[in-house]
Amino acid sequence: MDTQARIAGISLALAFFLGFIQLAWPGMPHYLSFPGVALSLLAAAWFGAPWLRNLRDHLSPAAIGSLIDASMLRIKSWSVPEWQIAYGARTDWGDSYSVNSLKEAKAELEKLVKEYDGLRQELADALKNHGRRGPSSPVTELEAPEILAARDAVRTKQDEITQAQIRVNLREDSLQRELVSNLSSGELIAKGIDQAQRECIIPAYQWRILKLDILNDSASGHGLSYVGVVIGKPRRK
Repeated sequence: MDTQARIAGISLALAFFLGFIQLAWPGMPHYLSFPGVALSLLAAAWFGAPWLRNLRDHLSPAAIGSLIDASMLRIKSWSVPEWQIAYGARTDWGDSYSVNSLKEAKAELEKLVKEYDGLRQELADALKNHGRRGPSSPVTELEAPEILAARDAVRTKQDEITQAQIRVNLREDSLQRELVSNLSSGELIAKGIDQAQRECIIPAYQWRILKLDILNDSASGHGLSYVGVVIGKPRRK
């Protein structure tokens, strides 16, 4: 329902309210009630005319079904005890196996990075020790293998870090796909601010075409756009 239709509805409700007050309080001065009723009815007619012209479309089965679905989704959102940003929802409500796999992959990556820093320090120390003998000093057979071995160890660890980062990315992508799947099925629901700057519940079917950006808490696709997206899990009855 657009803004004009809302104003028309409020004006009509106000007219009925003033009429009810007039009936309940016969002694109410007419110069107070009649102008109010007249102005309310006039506003309802003015703002409601465009909506009434398209009344057939508004009362079509598709429109009524969409209104019912939106109402049911809004009611369902009332049972959400807590709303979270997508980044947190991904791990809090994701499959336990996938979440644990991501934690293990991140722990492995962190361990490799620490090992890499240690190897880089060993290489720096080896180069420093070699340089202390002066640039004209001959390179002994003992020193050259030490430095080469240190360089090889650093390169090997770099490759291991690259592979570990790939595994982390794959597990994060898997959890994000699972999150969107749960949003599409209605297991989870999300709300955000649409292009009209209104907060609304995002219908489950739209997640088939929306792309979730967990870093910016937004979702967009095929002309739709939401920012400030948060996700919740309704309580089961």
